[in-house]
Amino acid sequence: MKTVVAGPNLLESLPDRLIIRDPEDRARFEALFTGAMAEIAADLPFRLAIESTTGREVTGRLLCGRLAVGDEIMFSPSHLTARVIDLEEQGGSVAVTLDQHLAVGAGDLASHLDDLPQETDVFRARVVWLNGSTRPENRTFGLCLQGREIPVKIHPDETGELIVRASELLALDEFTTVASTGHFTLLEGEVTVAVGVIDMEGYPDQRGLIDVKSTNVTAVEHSISAETRAARNGHRGGVVWFTGLSGSGKSTLAIEVEQRLFRLNFQAYVLDGDNMRRGLNANLGFSPDDRAENIRRVGQVAALFADAGFLIISAFISPYLSDRNRARAAADDLGAGRFHEIYIHADLAVCERRDPKGLYKRARSGEIADFTGISAPYEAPENPDMVVDTDRGTVDECAQAIVDYIVAEFARS
Repeated sequence: MKTVVAGPNLLESLPDRLIIRDPEDRARFEALFTGAMAEIAADLPFRLAIESTTGREVTGRLLCGRLAVGDEIMFSPSHLTARVIDLEEQGGSVAVTLDQHLAVGAGDLASHLDDLPQETDVFRARVVWLNGSTRPENRTFGLCLQGREIPVKIHPDETGELIVRASELLALDEFTTVASTGHFTLLEGEVTVAVGVIDMEGYPDQRGLIDVKSTNVTAVEHSISAETRAARNGHRGGVVWFTGLSGSGKSTLAIEVEQRLFRLNFQAYVLDGDNMRRGLNANLGFSPDDRAENIRRVGQVAALFADAGFLIISAFISPYLSDRNRARAAADDLGAGRFHEIYIHADLAVCERRDPKGLYKRARSGEIADFTGISAPYEAPENPDMVVDTDRGTVDECAQAIVDYIVAEFARS
């Protein structure tokens, strides 16, 4: 049986263009990668960075692990699978013949099905800046990862690490898990300005949020149109999504807004985090992965209610930008303008002073792990449809402002 095994040298997986001439830069780079230089790649998960495809043959760099004829592999983030029927080493690359033709793209990462890389569009990073480059503030760079170059925006977080955000899903590993696929370079034009390592602490693996396992499913076409439902209700169905820190006032405002809309004859209903976790999401905890799945389910439920003509008010911390974007996409599949994001804003210090459930105190003492704003990230909306500042306005003022906005956006003329 043909088998190929990766060599042990991490440096071989770095881009050819990366040449560190400055001795101080080199020393800092080696310090960043301490411990990984001596890894035995054959003992690590199989990772093949795809360089080119022709028919049923894919060619790539074997970064770590081993591959044999007969293995079933998956390409990420395309999620395509095939079985290996032949292998051939070609210099520093490996040509893999598959049992079927797949539209695999250069830059995909091949792996075995039982040990997949993570998929995400955001991660933390520790970096070494090269050639006198300085730490940026909210700038765009080219991220070089597994042979792909992707535009990313980066900004520092409160710990001093960088947050790297891409416009598409990336297949990768944490550096401490698989160093060969857990590092990257940053480019400014054609110049390499930094090398870094990937840290997923506080962020979910988004792979499970987009996998579709259901088969033989046919969409039900309703005979009642959205226009007919709006005519009966007097307003369009839609989702008004409240996001903000714990203690910012989301639930208080959601209940007050619901009451006021009901008096205006709106078919309004609140979906709240605590209530959803008592039933549909009772099997989910508060890890990054569970938080993301919680919001995925809520987004789908809210979209179904909106399709039925209801005005849904969703009050969730929903800390991740990508999760809220998925909720928006679920609602907007029904038609443009069905999803409106309202940022219920209050400074962290204000939320801690309020601390209506005593959660911040427990988080500060270490009783609660992965608490948003303390030990887990909160990604504020970049372009919310409305911002409500609850540390400046009263409940009455904030609720009425939201009701006025909703009536203007959803009332049927």
